[in-house]
Parts: sequence; structure tokens; C-alpha cells
Amino acid sequence: MDDFDYSVEARNVLNKFYGVDRLVYVEGGDDIPFWEIVFEKLADFSVEFESVGGKSELIKLAQAIEHDEADYLLAMDSDYDSILKSEVNPSIIRTYGYSIENTLIGTETICKSLKTLLRLPAKETPHDICQQWMFSIENDVRKLVACDIINHADGLGLSVIPDTSDRFMKSKSSCDLCEMKIEEFINELDLAFDKNVVLSEQNRVLSCGFNFLDIVRGHFLSSAALRFLRVQAKRLGRNISISKDMFYVAMLTVFEGNFNREHRHFMHYKEQILSVPKIS
Repeated sequence: MDDFDYSVEARNVLNKFYGVDRLVYVEGGDDIPFWEIVFEKLADFSVEFESVGGKSELIKLAQAIEHDEADYLLAMDSDYDSILKSEVNPSIIRTYGYSIENTLIGTETICKSLKTLLRLPAKETPHDICQQWMFSIENDVRKLVACDIINHADGLGLSVIPDTSDRFMKSKSSCDLCEMKIEEFINELDLAFDKNVVLSEQNRVLSCGFNFLDIVRGHFLSSAALRFLRVQAKRLGRNISISKDMFYVAMLTVFEGNFNREHRHFMHYKEQILSVPKIS
């Protein structure tokens, strides 16, 4: 999107310029393919997407929506808002979990991405290994996620969950998180987290109907999943370098085929898009 700063009034008529019913603003250009799939499958109105170059810019646009001044829509990551029960606005579509990656990444996505990227026959695709890895990492990130939610809610300003999972792996060649490394890291943070409070936060996540792979920061989850794919490629004797971009494209391709009523987040997005206010 150009740097020109449109007024609210100008943004409200940009949809006419594009010849669509609604304009949808997203955080970055890489987010657009995901939201295109979601809206194409669920919306009964036409849309055009524009990226604004950052979450802070989306928040500015959200202020006009909250004051009932805007006709455009926003599509954005929930972060921890779904846990902390932030106010809901029908013109702001949010991801089910922390971010886009949390909707994209699941056992089937990883298996099919692995099958595609490594050109594996179906019988050689390690579905059980994928499923077990997902189960294991979901269990291993619980305490990290709980501490990060407390950090966010209390405004502590600590860096609890990094963008990459590398520092918490058992070794440089492993795709499994090390419980001891996680425990040591939490203990080394500037503020001691009360064990009862951390346990209470874990229970709150579960009581809200989420699992911890829904709520862990998306970049962290994506980096762990990419590492899993690379480890499996080596284990299976496939000499291929899998980049972040390759993995993201593979995930989007799988998601486009799998995003239906059977997808665990489908109803969340459907209910939000059905709730979008009509323009008179």
C-alpha cells in the first residue's frame, strides 16, 4: 500500500474504486493469501485486500471502526486477545488462535506439506510421527505459553517466547523441545513466575477451549514445524533444502484444500464473517 495517508472518508469509498463490496485491511502482504482463502470460502460479498505494513497501523484503523466511522474491515491476528477477552467488533475479523500460523499448522498440514515437498508416496508419509510430534510439542510449550500470557497481561515487557524455537531444542539436529532448557530459561527471567499462577493460566487456556498450539506465538510454532520437516527430510534420505517460503506456500496450498467444516477453526471464521455488518 502507498504511503499516502487516506482519510477515513476516502477509505470508506475505496471499495468502489476496486469495484468490490468491501475493502479489507491486513497487517502485511504475506497475510493476504490466507485471508483470500478464508473470505473466498465464506463471504457472500466481494472484497479487495490491502496491507498496511504493521500491526500498529491496523490498530490506528481499528479506532475509526470502534467509533462507528468506518465501512472497511480489518483482518488480523488475535495475539492473546482471545484469552484475555478483549472487546469484539464485527468489522474486525480475528484469527482463531494467536496468529495465521496457528490455523495453518496441524498434523494434516505438516504431513501433506512433507509429502509434497519431499515427493513422498502416501505409504511413506510418516503420519504417526507427525501426530506424535504435534502432541509432544503441544505438551512442551504449556508453561512457556502461560508465562508469556502473564507477561503480556501484566505488561512486564519480558521476551518469553522468541520468534524461533532453536534455543529450546534438545540439540542442533533435533526437532524436539527440551523440557529442562525451557525450565532453566523461565527460571532465568528477570521476574519469578509463581507456580500456582502459571498453573492457573494453563487451566484458563484449556477452559477457553484452546489447546496450546492454538495460542503459542505463530512464528515460534512455524519455526519448530519447519525444523521438524527438515529433520524428517534428512531421516528419509531426501537431499532437499526446505526454506521458510517453500514451507509457507506448501501450508497455504494444503489449507486451501482442507479449509471446510472438518477444519477445527472453520466455524470460528464462518461465524465472524456472517456477523460482518451490512452496508446500507
